Amino acid sequence: PFLANSAYSSTFEWKQGLPGKNEKQHYPYIGLQLKNYLIRRKKRIFKESTPYMISPSSWLDTCVTQSPCTSFLQHKQISNFADPTQFNAKTAKLKKNNALKTLLFSAMELNDSRKGADLMISILELLDNKLTENICINIIGSGSLTLPNFKHITTKLSRYINSFEELATHYQNADIFLLTSRLDNAPLTLQEATMCGTPCITFDVGGCGEIVEHNVNGYAIKPFDVDLYATKLFELIKTPVLLETFSKNTALQAEKLFSKQRTIDTYLKVYRSLKR
Repeated sequence: PFLANSAYSSTFEWKQGLPGKNEKQHYPYIGLQLKNYLIRRKKRIFKESTPYMISPSSWLDTCVTQSPCTSFLQHKQISNFADPTQFNAKTAKLKKNNALKTLLFSAMELNDSRKGADLMISILELLDNKLTENICINIIGSGSLTLPNFKHITTKLSRYINSFEELATHYQNADIFLLTSRLDNAPLTLQEATMCGTPCITFDVGGCGEIVEHNVNGYAIKPFDVDLYATKLFELIKTPVLLETFSKNTALQAEKLFSKQRTIDTYLKVYRSLKR
């Protein structure tokens, strides 16, 4: 709500009420350079309507306070939640193949540069040079990727999955979930993976580090250090005890962060305060 011409930005001109460089080329694409017209219009509308800003991450909630469009509004961070009867660590329908570690990468659009599929491939290339045993990676999403010929990594490309049940099974049967986004808020893929008890590695961008606590339920890597990412991924693959510890911590962390009832109660509390 605080950007000029797009839904996301990798620069910070918005803090001064200005559009970012090339912002007009990003989603939702309109192809017009409106400069700060939309920001001024949003600010006027928000002052008249005074919406209450809800953000799924503390990172985005902080952004709300830093924008001249929204800094004067009431705001609160409330986590999203997914259905715990579908995304949980207790109902895996397939047994994990302990002899073959399985990685999982998922993005709605694999060719979206924000999702960092190219970074994921770079990490896999570095990992492949460290490995002496075979592993597998399952890549889920729309679009296509050109993958190198790995020596020790078997790749499986799956279409984007609309079934929550099928998606949960993929999370549950992965040993490690990989997120390599350049820009993200509180990604549902990361949330769903943690709810399924799957340890995660992510770059510490946006609200990702709020879901993955570094060295507790996974790793939140400095953006965009692919060498460190590959090293930590290799260490986790080679250390079953640590992988098991992260898995247990992941499920416990998810129960605290993504409680359906707590989210509902918090929303109701906000609604009732506004009603008064």
